[in-house]
Amino acid sequence: MLFPLLVAALVIPVVIWHAQLWQLFGSVRRLRTWIEGWGTAAPLIFMGVQAIQVVVFAIPGEFVQIAGGYLFGGWLSILLSLSGILVGSTVAFFLSRLLGRPFVAAVVPKAQLERVEKLLESRSSQVVFFLLFLIPGIPKTSCATSPGSRR
Repeated sequence: MLFPLLVAALVIPVVIWHAQLWQLFGSVRRLRTWIEGWGTAAPLIFMGVQAIQVVVFAIPGEFVQIAGGYLFGGWLSILLSLSGILVGSTVAFFLSRLLGRPFVAAVVPKAQLERVEKLLESRSSQVVFFLLFLIPGIPKTSCATSPGSRR
């Protein structure tokens, strides 16, 4: 019962506001203007956007972080980004603990899930995944696909 509610809570807003979301997150300038419009609440809004970006992995984090740098300067944007990332990571962690492997098995084809699990058991692939996460601009959600898999 929880899984359909969670999917609906994520999918319905995206379906309803997909054009506005695409427009907002498709440009650093538009995202910056939108966040600036919140006035003194802008830092909290920025942290919230950063947290949402972590949970909704399809949103490119680079746009959010570049907009933060323009808005708040180097050090403050780092602090706000890291705070938002911490909040988003905490939410993602608790969602994964709540939904667990059954959720992943319900949304990922069995063959792909088995391939990823086998890859993750290899020490060399763990090192490669770690190094890929250090490179800015590489989508972090695609790091677990094997070289022969199609997206």
